[in-house]
Amino acid sequence: MLGSGLLLTTWVVRSMLSALPVYQATARITIQPDTGTSALGWYWIQTEIEKIHAKSILYPVITNLNLQARWAGEKNPSTPLPMEEACRRLRHLVEVEQYRSTSLLTISAKCGNPDEASSIANMMAQTYRHHRNSGPDNSGGQPLVEVVDAAEPPSRPSRARNSLGLLPVMLFAGAMVSLFAGYFLMRPVANTAVVAPLASGQ
Repeated sequence: MLGSGLLLTTWVVRSMLSALPVYQATARITIQPDTGTSALGWYWIQTEIEKIHAKSILYPVITNLNLQARWAGEKNPSTPLPMEEACRRLRHLVEVEQYRSTSLLTISAKCGNPDEASSIANMMAQTYRHHRNSGPDNSGGQPLVEVVDAAEPPSRPSRARNSLGLLPVMLFAGAMVSLFAGYFLMRPVANTAVVAPLASGQ
């Protein structure tokens, strides 16, 4: 019973956390092959997607948006978040996908703040564009990456908060299970306390 109560309590907490609103902002870019690359093959596209998640892109984004300081308040406001931890978090928030079978890539950022989501998506797109267009592979001088659509702050969360309506029910169920668990755990102790005086009286 106690284990059931703990499991239910854990489920309630996780349900509350998953119910928090999440906003998704998306920027779209178009990419062209480097000099010497003949075609937009699937492997080349996947390689570029992985490059967008590389530290050479993430670190400048973290620095330009001051994410170490902005995210530090959640743990210790006076100490900036370590770069490696900020990098892991940013990599987890950003998703890059090929749009159908085209040369378009979507860069999406999911955050609890709509303005932060759009800022991250746009900065990722701009940083990757600068990295490719000014890199050594671009010997022709032509833009290899262009931002087609800039991300805008979403007006509504991408994940609904429907489960918050069940919060009172979940809390009541957790309290009842914990109450019954405590009752059954205390019964052997109470029975022992009653039996002991009777045994001594005999």
